[in-house]
Formats: sequence, structure tokens, C-alpha cells
Amino acid sequence: MFASSRKRRGGWKIVMLIWSAYLLADWVATVAIGLISSGLGLTPISQANTSTRRESNDILAFWAPFLLLHLGGPDTITSFALEDNELWVRHMLGLALQVLSAVYVFLQSLPKNILWLPSGFMFIAGIIKYAERNRALYLAKLQA
Repeated sequence: MFASSRKRRGGWKIVMLIWSAYLLADWVATVAIGLISSGLGLTPISQANTSTRRESNDILAFWAPFLLLHLGGPDTITSFALEDNELWVRHMLGLALQVLSAVYVFLQSLPKNILWLPSGFMFIAGIIKYAERNRALYLAKLQA
């Protein structure tokens, strides 16, 4: 009896919130990887600060592959609308660029990175997760 009014009232707020979060998730991860890559190669100001800076660089290098995992998205949603599935080529290009930028961040920290093994595992998981998302978009496109 009240189903039609329930759908018209209040539902658009939830839809807008989910849609905004879906669109902002990729952008936030891209900006974060960019900020990490621009700040990772900075030289320390003083010698006393060297060990703290190295540990900070190791953590930043770990975050880059973690953000790849984030870009893979949740398992329950790959696109917000059916038309988004047609953008699988754009997501594939994004995968290539994000992997390259994450590799760049990782290579900047490699000489003394104590977290290279966990970062490597995160790279593998992130690339697989992001590739799964692209494959799901490709398989769900509207044209057969």
C-alpha cells in the first residue's frame, strides 16, 4: 500500500550517498598514490631524522600496493549501473597506470625497505583483485 511512496521518499538520499562513495573511491586512491610518490623521495633534513624518515618511507611503500587492493573494490559491487560495465577499457587502462605508479613508489624505497616481502604479497593480491574487477566488468557488459 505504501510501497510507492516509500520508494519516492528518502531513497534518493541513500542512492546519492552510495553513488558518491562509488565514484570517489577510485579518485581517492589515485590521489593518495600520487601524493605518496611525490613525497617518498624527499631527503631528510637532518641526520637524526634519517631512521624515522626511512621507516616512514617503508610504510608509505607498503600503502601503495594496499591502495591497489582498495581499487579492486568490494566483492559485492563492481559497477553502480549497467552502463558502467561498458567502461571496462577505461578501468583496464587505470589498472595499468595504477600498477606502474605503485611499482614506482615501491622501487623508490627498495634499497633499504624492511617491508619488501609484505609489500610484494600486497602487490600480488592487489593486482589480482583489480584484474578480477576488470574481468567482471568485461563479462557483464551489455553487448554479448
